[in-house]
Parts: sequence; structure tokens; C-alpha cells
Amino acid sequence: MVSDIPTADARSAPNSANANWIKPSADAPVKFCAGVCKEVLSRTANRLQVQADYIKMLEECDTPYGLLACNYEFLQRPAVIWFQDIEIPLNRYDTSRPTDP
Repeated sequence: MVSDIPTADARSAPNSANANWIKPSADAPVKFCAGVCKEVLSRTANRLQVQADYIKMLEECDTPYGLLACNYEFLQRPAVIWFQDIEIPLNRYDTSRPTDP
């Protein structure tokens, strides 16, 4: 009975030369994470640019009306960006719209 147990030598260990098929599947999580990180950094940079533009506009305002206009635009721009960020992924999966010829 003890002789029926396979030993490490009897098992077919994977050969490193034959394991090349593992590389593409092992790179997939790295590529996915890199893509997510790139997208997150891009969106963060975009939001920081909106804030920097707002600070610059506040600097140039000289009347209370100008300050209110700057605040309105600052509230409007992130909302528009947010809706665009939502709309783009949803358009990829919307099959009810006809595609352009």
C-alpha cells in the first residue's frame, strides 16, 4: 500500500520550457491593474486641473458677481465631467442605438 503512493520523482513536474503558455495569462492581471491605475491617475489629474482653473478664475475675479459666476462654473464643470464619465462606459454596452455606417 505504501508503494502505491506516488513520489515526487514519479509525478510529472511542469517543465519550464513547456510552461510558456502561462506567461500570457500571468501578464493579464498586471496589464489590467496598470490600465486601472492609468485611468485613475488620468481622472485625478483632470479633477486637479479643474480645481487649479477654478483657483485661477477666483484670482482674476474683482466683483462679487464675478465670484458667483466662478462658483457656478466650478460647480457645473465637475458635474458635466462626471456625467461624461458615466455616459462613455454606458454607450459601449448600449445595443439599442444603431451604429454608424
